[in-house]
Amino acid sequence: MVEIAKINKKIKSFSRRNVLELLAFSICFALLFFALKDVLINQVIAGWDTGPHFYIFSKMLEFLRGGHITGYDPNWFAGYPTFSFYGPLPYMIMALVHFISFGLLGSAFSFNLVLFLIPFVFLCAVFYTSRIYFGKIPSIIAIIFATMLLFYSKDHAMYGIGIHSIVYLGLFANFMAISLLIFLIGNLEKLRKTLKMKYMLINGLLLAMIILTHSITMIFSGIVLGIFTLTNFR
Repeated sequence: MVEIAKINKKIKSFSRRNVLELLAFSICFALLFFALKDVLINQVIAGWDTGPHFYIFSKMLEFLRGGHITGYDPNWFAGYPTFSFYGPLPYMIMALVHFISFGLLGSAFSFNLVLFLIPFVFLCAVFYTSRIYFGKIPSIIAIIFATMLLFYSKDHAMYGIGIHSIVYLGLFANFMAISLLIFLIGNLEKLRKTLKMKYMLINGLLLAMIILTHSITMIFSGIVLGIFTLTNFR
């Protein structure tokens, strides 16, 4: 009878935690959806760097149709090799959305859809990593605070904070790379605890994706990896 009571108590506790997680995710995702739903249009969003980034995405579509990833662009900086300044991965993901829909999703909509999804990926990354380090309840608190960060004032968007920095300023590559870095930090802890090869491979993939996304975040990722290695694998 004692064992049954313990099992019932665990089930109730498990159910409560899951309900809290589901409620937190539902509220945070709903707030994000209603804030960003106007982004889901098949036209270029007006913004600081958003329009120029769509031009880069158009170049990616052109290169991929020609069978290569990069090429020379005579229209920027008096001519330069495209994607030597900005990483190609975000634009490749946008192009993939366009191509797998067989063009049914227009290029502008495919571009905007990725912008729309990046904040949701960020929340998932925060939840995943905070749960690994701190447990379920702290991870719920973490995504609530992360959602508050996403709704930070547009006046501070220039610092890469919030959804305004993604849509209004066009700093989506930065935000995407930060989300990948947060996933990487969580998987580093998984690797430290388990020493399983699959986490080593996942971390390698995440690091490669960061390198192909944003150079400044790549440098910061190297610092994080160095500190983590020195403190945990000496």
